[in-house]
Amino acid sequence: MSYLPVVTVLTVVSAPASLHRTFASLESQTSRRWQWVVAVAPGTAPATAAEVDEIAARDPRVSPVRSAGTTDAEHLAAALAQARGTYVAVVEPGDMLAQDALEVVADAASPDSWVYTDEGTVAPDGGLLEAWLKPGYSPELLRSQPYAVALAVLPTAAVHDVGGVDPSTGSAGWYDLVLRVSERSGAPAHVPGTYYHRDARAWPAEPPYVVGAAADRCRVVAEHCARVGIDAVSVSPVEVDGRPVGQRVVRRSRGERVSVVVPTRGGASVVHGFTRVHVVELVRGLWAADRYPDLELVVVHDAETPAPVLAEIEQITGGDWVSVPFQGEFDFSRKCNLGAAAATGEVLCFLNDDTQVRSAGWLHELTSLLDADDVGLVGARLLFADGTLQHAGVYAHEGIPTHVLFRAAADTLELGGLAQLTGERLAVTAACQVVRADTFRRLGGFSPALPLNFNDVDLCLKARAAGLRNLYTPYATLDHYESQTRVPTVTDREVATLRRRWSVGLDEDPYVNPLARRPPPAGGA
Repeated sequence: MSYLPVVTVLTVVSAPASLHRTFASLESQTSRRWQWVVAVAPGTAPATAAEVDEIAARDPRVSPVRSAGTTDAEHLAAALAQARGTYVAVVEPGDMLAQDALEVVADAASPDSWVYTDEGTVAPDGGLLEAWLKPGYSPELLRSQPYAVALAVLPTAAVHDVGGVDPSTGSAGWYDLVLRVSERSGAPAHVPGTYYHRDARAWPAEPPYVVGAAADRCRVVAEHCARVGIDAVSVSPVEVDGRPVGQRVVRRSRGERVSVVVPTRGGASVVHGFTRVHVVELVRGLWAADRYPDLELVVVHDAETPAPVLAEIEQITGGDWVSVPFQGEFDFSRKCNLGAAAATGEVLCFLNDDTQVRSAGWLHELTSLLDADDVGLVGARLLFADGTLQHAGVYAHEGIPTHVLFRAAADTLELGGLAQLTGERLAVTAACQVVRADTFRRLGGFSPALPLNFNDVDLCLKARAAGLRNLYTPYATLDHYESQTRVPTVTDREVATLRRRWSVGLDEDPYVNPLARRPPPAGGA
């Protein structure tokens, strides 16, 4: 070969696989400057090893390596030792790349940053069965799921700078490298398009495609957390209906005082055939046996709130609550700002009165995610009375805030299982939303220009403008009997007000793949 490769593709073979399919996809690349290093593990069937040698004899860009290691990570290290490209990537045996994949990622890469693409599953005839159109870079999601490992393209120099492949990482060696390079190089470039094609004969047709044994993934994430200063109590695998989806990182909570601010009129409605006074049942749930140890309840109540409702709150709490009277027409922003002013906690939790706690430890989960200095607001998973999703974060659809996976099944794996994992969001709803009190004050609280709707989105966008991340977690789950006590209408004026303030922020949602709104380019189909 008279020139150095730009991208070295690494593949570890330990079992029979359609290696000719992988080679054919490399051979047809629009970029000719690639190298394929195939590490053959000990004990691999002789016919498979012979197939590797046969392919190498046909093309000098193919470099076979006989690994002497005992783990996938050691085999990957053996392949990496032979890499001569400026960048390295991993392709699983039998998987394929779109024809222009290596050209596109090489154009997007730089020596100081890494790149990842979307992926999908292809049928034996090459037709795309399912696409995983991924969000932009989400460091919290990357801890929760190896969503950006294929096709991930890492600068070879950066890989060596972080120490190369750690032999102790087992089947999660590449995931570990992606995490460690992300620690060094920061945010990667996300190239939308299904440039990585998984073989449907070896993978489920639908995403997510989670590589590596659960124990190995959890171990490398725990070590990553220790390196970046996250006080993780545990990292455990997440499965849905037996499908691996990712990992859950449980952080240690500081146990700070949390002021739960509940605006209410003391309204009631029929839920599951029974009349429910919403704020009373919410407070009853907050005062359950697993009550958060340092909780301050702040109830902002209208003059119309029935006296028996307030008396029942007094009885449930034993008088341990803060009463904030409110006069005037319904104004969510003003009510919450008044409640925040009366609160004494280091953390504020805004909570609609028509919610009901489902998961134990929900406040520990929400507040623990505020420990990072760059986190603004954290939101919970909310379910309708029929068990479908009401809230798994907010994204911008055609410039308008919309609930992620609205009305989908609670256990949905759409969007790569996004609703089942902790991750970044453009915004989270104030129906259940936590924020540090000093951050809330610094951001100016809820805007009086948006008294009914979008005030929570506006606050989250202010946090993003201040350089903060907003997070969603499914491990704090509440029922939300949405708008049971008022008519849920959004006016053109409210939309126009929000658009005037945040047209750029709403048009450039980093957590919505642009291909979800338009057909994919021809090369990445």
